[in-house]
Amino acid sequence: MTGVQTCALPILARQNSFVTHVASLAGNGPPITFELEIKAREGRLYPELAGDVAGQLKKLEADLSAIRRDPRSSEKVAIGHTHIYWADRLKASTIFALSHSKARVFLAHGTADRNVSFQNFQVMSEQLKRRRRDVTEMVVPGADHGFRVAAQGGSPSRDAWGEVIAGVSRWF
Repeated sequence: MTGVQTCALPILARQNSFVTHVASLAGNGPPITFELEIKAREGRLYPELAGDVAGQLKKLEADLSAIRRDPRSSEKVAIGHTHIYWADRLKASTIFALSHSKARVFLAHGTADRNVSFQNFQVMSEQLKRRRRDVTEMVVPGADHGFRVAAQGGSPSRDAWGEVIAGVSRWF
C-alpha cells in the first residue's frame, strides 16, 4: 500500500473481507490520471499555461513520462509534487479496489467540486454498478470539495458536510 492515502480503505476492503462498508466522500474513482487530464483539458492544471489546453496536455504527458522513467525520485518534481509522491497514485484506482471487494459502498460528491471533478463520481458509480456492487449515492447540488454550497456572491450559504455525515450514518 506504500503511501496511497486516497485509495487506502478501498484497497483494505479488497484485501480483507472483514471490511464491510466503504464511504467515498468527494473521492476519485478512476486512477488520478483521469482527474489530471480533466484539469488539463479545462486549462487549469498548470497555472503558467492557463487556458492553453494543447500546452497543458503536452506538459502533462511529459510529466507523466518523467515520473514513469524515475518513479522513486524524491528530488524530481512534477505537477507540484515529487515523483515518489505520484508513483503509486498513478496506479491506484478506487474503482478497481472496490470492484474486487464485497464491501457495500456509499458515494457522496458535490456537483461544483473543482478539486475532484464530479465526473469521477459519475464514472465510479456507473462502473461499480456495472460490476454489481451495492452502491448508495448522495449527490449534493452546488457543493464544492468540502461540501460547502455557495450562495450568490461566493460565500458559503450552507455547510452540507453535516448532511453528508448524517447520510453515511443512516446508510451504515
